[in-house]
Amino acid sequence: MIIMKKTILFILAIPLLFAGCGTSKNMQLNNNTLTGIWRTYHNINPYDSIDNVYGRLEAGDLHKILDANGQLTLLLVQPRGSKIVGYGTYTILSPTEYVEHVEQLYTNHDFSGKDNKITVKFVDDNTILVTYGAGTVNEIWKRVERGIP
Repeated sequence: MIIMKKTILFILAIPLLFAGCGTSKNMQLNNNTLTGIWRTYHNINPYDSIDNVYGRLEAGDLHKILDANGQLTLLLVQPRGSKIVGYGTYTILSPTEYVEHVEQLYTNHDFSGKDNKITVKFVDDNTILVTYGAGTVNEIWKRVERGIP
């Protein structure tokens, strides 16, 4: 009887164990899901689809810092040093879109003083697919994790 109760409890607990797994694709943009430090990643194989975020990825040098107050900072981190290469603010427009109000972008002045509308698709809690430029630019961003390297 005790073994049967334990078996039933185990069977009932299985869905609870997986309740949070695989649901991130349905995550929506808000300050809690977007806030953080994000790093660009690129597919090593140029024939991989942008949706293949579990393929062989290479980390990029660009980091995007989005704080809870709507501030945006772009940071280039390279072996020879780090530089702030852009800054501005951001506003969430919908569950899948936000706009970056770029005040200054030192690496490409065409973006300075302009708004950049960005579409976001969550792959998981710490990985997003980003599209902008009327769908012509696709990027993979991963949240920088906390902890000891």
